[in-house]
Amino acid sequence: MMTINKSSQWKRLWALAAVPVVALALLAFANPKTVAATTANPTSQAQVAVVKSETEPTKKVYRSVEQMPRFPGGEAALMRYLSDNIKYPANAAKNNIEGRVILQFVIDENGEIGEVKVVRSVDEELDAEAVRVIKSLPKFEPGRENGEAVAVWYTVPVIFKLQGDDKK
Repeated sequence: MMTINKSSQWKRLWALAAVPVVALALLAFANPKTVAATTANPTSQAQVAVVKSETEPTKKVYRSVEQMPRFPGGEAALMRYLSDNIKYPANAAKNNIEGRVILQFVIDENGEIGEVKVVRSVDEELDAEAVRVIKSLPKFEPGRENGEAVAVWYTVPVIFKLQGDDKK
């Protein structure tokens, strides 16, 4: 009896505490809004989000596809368009408000901008200006999955930074 190692009470408590943590982790990652789906091509593992809209029935919007949407002229042209069309809100400039607004928007099967949402906010005025400019973007080349044009979520950062004379 003396040669048998007894486990300590702490080890047993540690093991019991792990059970609810694992259960909570499983619940947290079981998100019914996002569905991983495989398409007709068994080698493709596209991620799909199901989006409901007031005007349209439920439609699939991909998060990742074989060929992501492309702005005419590429990523550099997109950033140039944003910087040329953003007008710094006067109140935000006056109060020295700077930051990075991160936006997500849907590029539909026709390359047009659909739903726009702010993922990371800085200030209401900066957010509104970023959304305005995103909604004014020209058509993209749509994303493609298995050769078909599909709707895709696209994420872009919009950086608001005051230049030398604009700062107090």
